[in-house]
Amino acid sequence: MIHQPPGSVVGVELEMGPFQCNLVDSCFEERQYEAAISMLEQLRSPNYKPSISHIRQLIFIALHSSRPSLDGPKDRSIFESPRKFAAKQQKESYAVGPGAAAAAIQLLESFVTTNSPDALGRALPHYPSVKNIKSNDVSEITDSTLAKQSLCIKEAKNCWDILVEGFTLAALQNCSSSKGKGKQRQELFASESFSEDPLPQAQVVGKDSWPLLNWLVDLFERDESFSEQRGQPRHSPLLVEQLPPPRGESATRWDTTAPLDVIFYCLEQSDLRKQRIGYRLMTLMINLTSTIYLDLSMFAASVYGRLSTTGMGGYSLLSSNLLPSIRVRRFTIAFCLRLVSDGTFTDAGQISTVRPKPQARLPPKARIAHDDEKSPLPRETGRTSVVQEMQSCASKYLLPNCSEVLRLLELELPGRMPPEVVLRMKFDLLTSYASLQAGLPETTKSEWRDVLQVGRLGKVIETAFGREKEGDANLYLQILQNLLSTW
Repeated sequence: MIHQPPGSVVGVELEMGPFQCNLVDSCFEERQYEAAISMLEQLRSPNYKPSISHIRQLIFIALHSSRPSLDGPKDRSIFESPRKFAAKQQKESYAVGPGAAAAAIQLLESFVTTNSPDALGRALPHYPSVKNIKSNDVSEITDSTLAKQSLCIKEAKNCWDILVEGFTLAALQNCSSSKGKGKQRQELFASESFSEDPLPQAQVVGKDSWPLLNWLVDLFERDESFSEQRGQPRHSPLLVEQLPPPRGESATRWDTTAPLDVIFYCLEQSDLRKQRIGYRLMTLMINLTSTIYLDLSMFAASVYGRLSTTGMGGYSLLSSNLLPSIRVRRFTIAFCLRLVSDGTFTDAGQISTVRPKPQARLPPKARIAHDDEKSPLPRETGRTSVVQEMQSCASKYLLPNCSEVLRLLELELPGRMPPEVVLRMKFDLLTSYASLQAGLPETTKSEWRDVLQVGRLGKVIETAFGREKEGDANLYLQILQNLLSTW
């Protein structure tokens, strides 16, 4: 890593110079991938942005396996024609080794700690927006085969697409078929002819894509921190760009299908580290609901729809593994209200997965912010509109009425939902609601104060959790009775 040059401006990232870029490009062109990565590591500096092309190539390399093969090479040359054998040998010379893949992901993680999220995120595929200003990167013009292959990342719709099993293989096929000339070049990247085994059914996250998914989550989390430092609600603008833009002039995104696919695929894994990535990504999405870019009630309904297909058994795990925060408590309340409110259950006792019809809304006007919803400062980047960033992106949140929450707590839910899940959701609903009430000014919580003073809340707790005198119900009852005096 290079040191800060004399006279440089702290906090300002300049583009990496053409001489330094050419040094790295030369290594990539010679297929010396590990040497190129080592050169980038030496050039890494908080004052200089890595080029878009270099970050994209690192991402492409990181999507390959970093595990050394345990099987020896299979010699099938005696069964192949000389032409196919020569083409296969040429193709293998372009292969990315496990050492290069491991070094690439390690360097990407190092860049997260050194450079701004904007400097790295500009290499990610994202949905088009008229508010985004296209950046001209001279490093796109290169003779490197790897650079040309990695352009397929640029053509992806979003970052979720590049995580799918077999993306690099499909990318090589697409790049060669669209830009290759002649039968010889097509044979060079004809994967089906050279693959030892047929590809399995594509998974949402490929077996070699987990390190990159973890890096994306790290990048989005750091982007959140930068937003918070600028006085905005804690959210990742880079993550917003990975959601399909809405129609019309509304800033609110509605379609969260792709990230939820990734989240719930993570939660299905037996590896606790992979599950943890899913919980972190869920927290990132929940944090977006504190802005105008993602509607809280709609997102809660989407998560509810996913969980309801499995009988809500995964709710307790999800609730237990989300780190507590104001935004998570708001989501918990919205989710529980979505579940236990009128119309949630059908007459047959089955959970209805019908989502409310989206309704467009205008961004809220600038207002005085409270708590974590401070007035944001403009982002120091050319990728988004400065005018948009000067407006408050914090969404307006109103707590539900206290009487409605108490009514839902007393409600005995019908249907086939496991009793332990119902108890856990009522417990989360009440504790989250009480926690948010504690942060409100005294002048705005008169109803809550009256409920506490007349003892009505204690009676509601006894009704909701006192029907069963053993197991989880008794545990929740004791906890809430102890907390009652602190509220």
